Amino acid sequence: SLLLFMKSMIDSLFIFHNSKLGHKAFNFIQPEKGNDYPPTPELAWNEATRSYTRSEVTITGGNGDYETEGINNGGIHRHIEYVDYMLWQYVEHLKRLGIMDNTIIIFASDNGTTEWGKGSPERQRGPHVPFVVYAPGMQMTKQGRQEEMVHVVDLLPTLADIMGAEDVIEQPVKYKRHGKNLWPYLTTSQPRHRIMVYSYIRDLQLIRGRLVMRDADRNWWRVDEEVEDYDSYPPITNWRALPVRFRNERDNLIRILRKFDVYDTAHDFE
Repeated sequence: SLLLFMKSMIDSLFIFHNSKLGHKAFNFIQPEKGNDYPPTPELAWNEATRSYTRSEVTITGGNGDYETEGINNGGIHRHIEYVDYMLWQYVEHLKRLGIMDNTIIIFASDNGTTEWGKGSPERQRGPHVPFVVYAPGMQMTKQGRQEEMVHVVDLLPTLADIMGAEDVIEQPVKYKRHGKNLWPYLTTSQPRHRIMVYSYIRDLQLIRGRLVMRDADRNWWRVDEEVEDYDSYPPITNWRALPVRFRNERDNLIRILRKFDVYDTAHDFE
């Protein structure tokens, strides 16, 4: 198993775990539901011991007629619960190996959930995802939730710094890198990380700065104050009513959008 492999490679190890949970699929156990978030094994969380118990799963039958034990009714919330269970397994095993304080866990996603954000041009629903760094032994200067912008392309220079392999990615390459190393922000007194994040799907572009955001529907929103649901930002309808710094950032973001508007000549999505 992966956990046993971790034990045999205790000196130095990089694991990339790509969970398929959070995606819809045909529910063979409950075929009347069609495509949905299929069931997962039943879990029980014990707050006193801070531990999970996973039910044994039994499935009998065939041809769409099954008897099951130890599974739930599915749903996106059950998928999130099972991801949490898997992360708990990692943490507990790392503790048993005695290397939790020498480990960095990075948790992220690729896009918003189906029927809410995936492929959505509205506000930042498509590209906005969780990004969690857990490294209890690293003496990070930033703790808890940070209202800071991070892009997935930042992972390359960040991991290279952590691994001491900056020289590898500094070698001449045929493409330009846009990632920014996040590690200095996490481990020093550096107050900020990024001034903007950019995303696209096909020929639709989205960009967000510290003050304003333009979504893929070409609508502008105020983002100078973060909102609790990360979605209900006030729309901008009168630029003249805003301080000049808002308009200046808007103009800079438009210049960046023009620079990356290359779908017709260099697109990578069919």
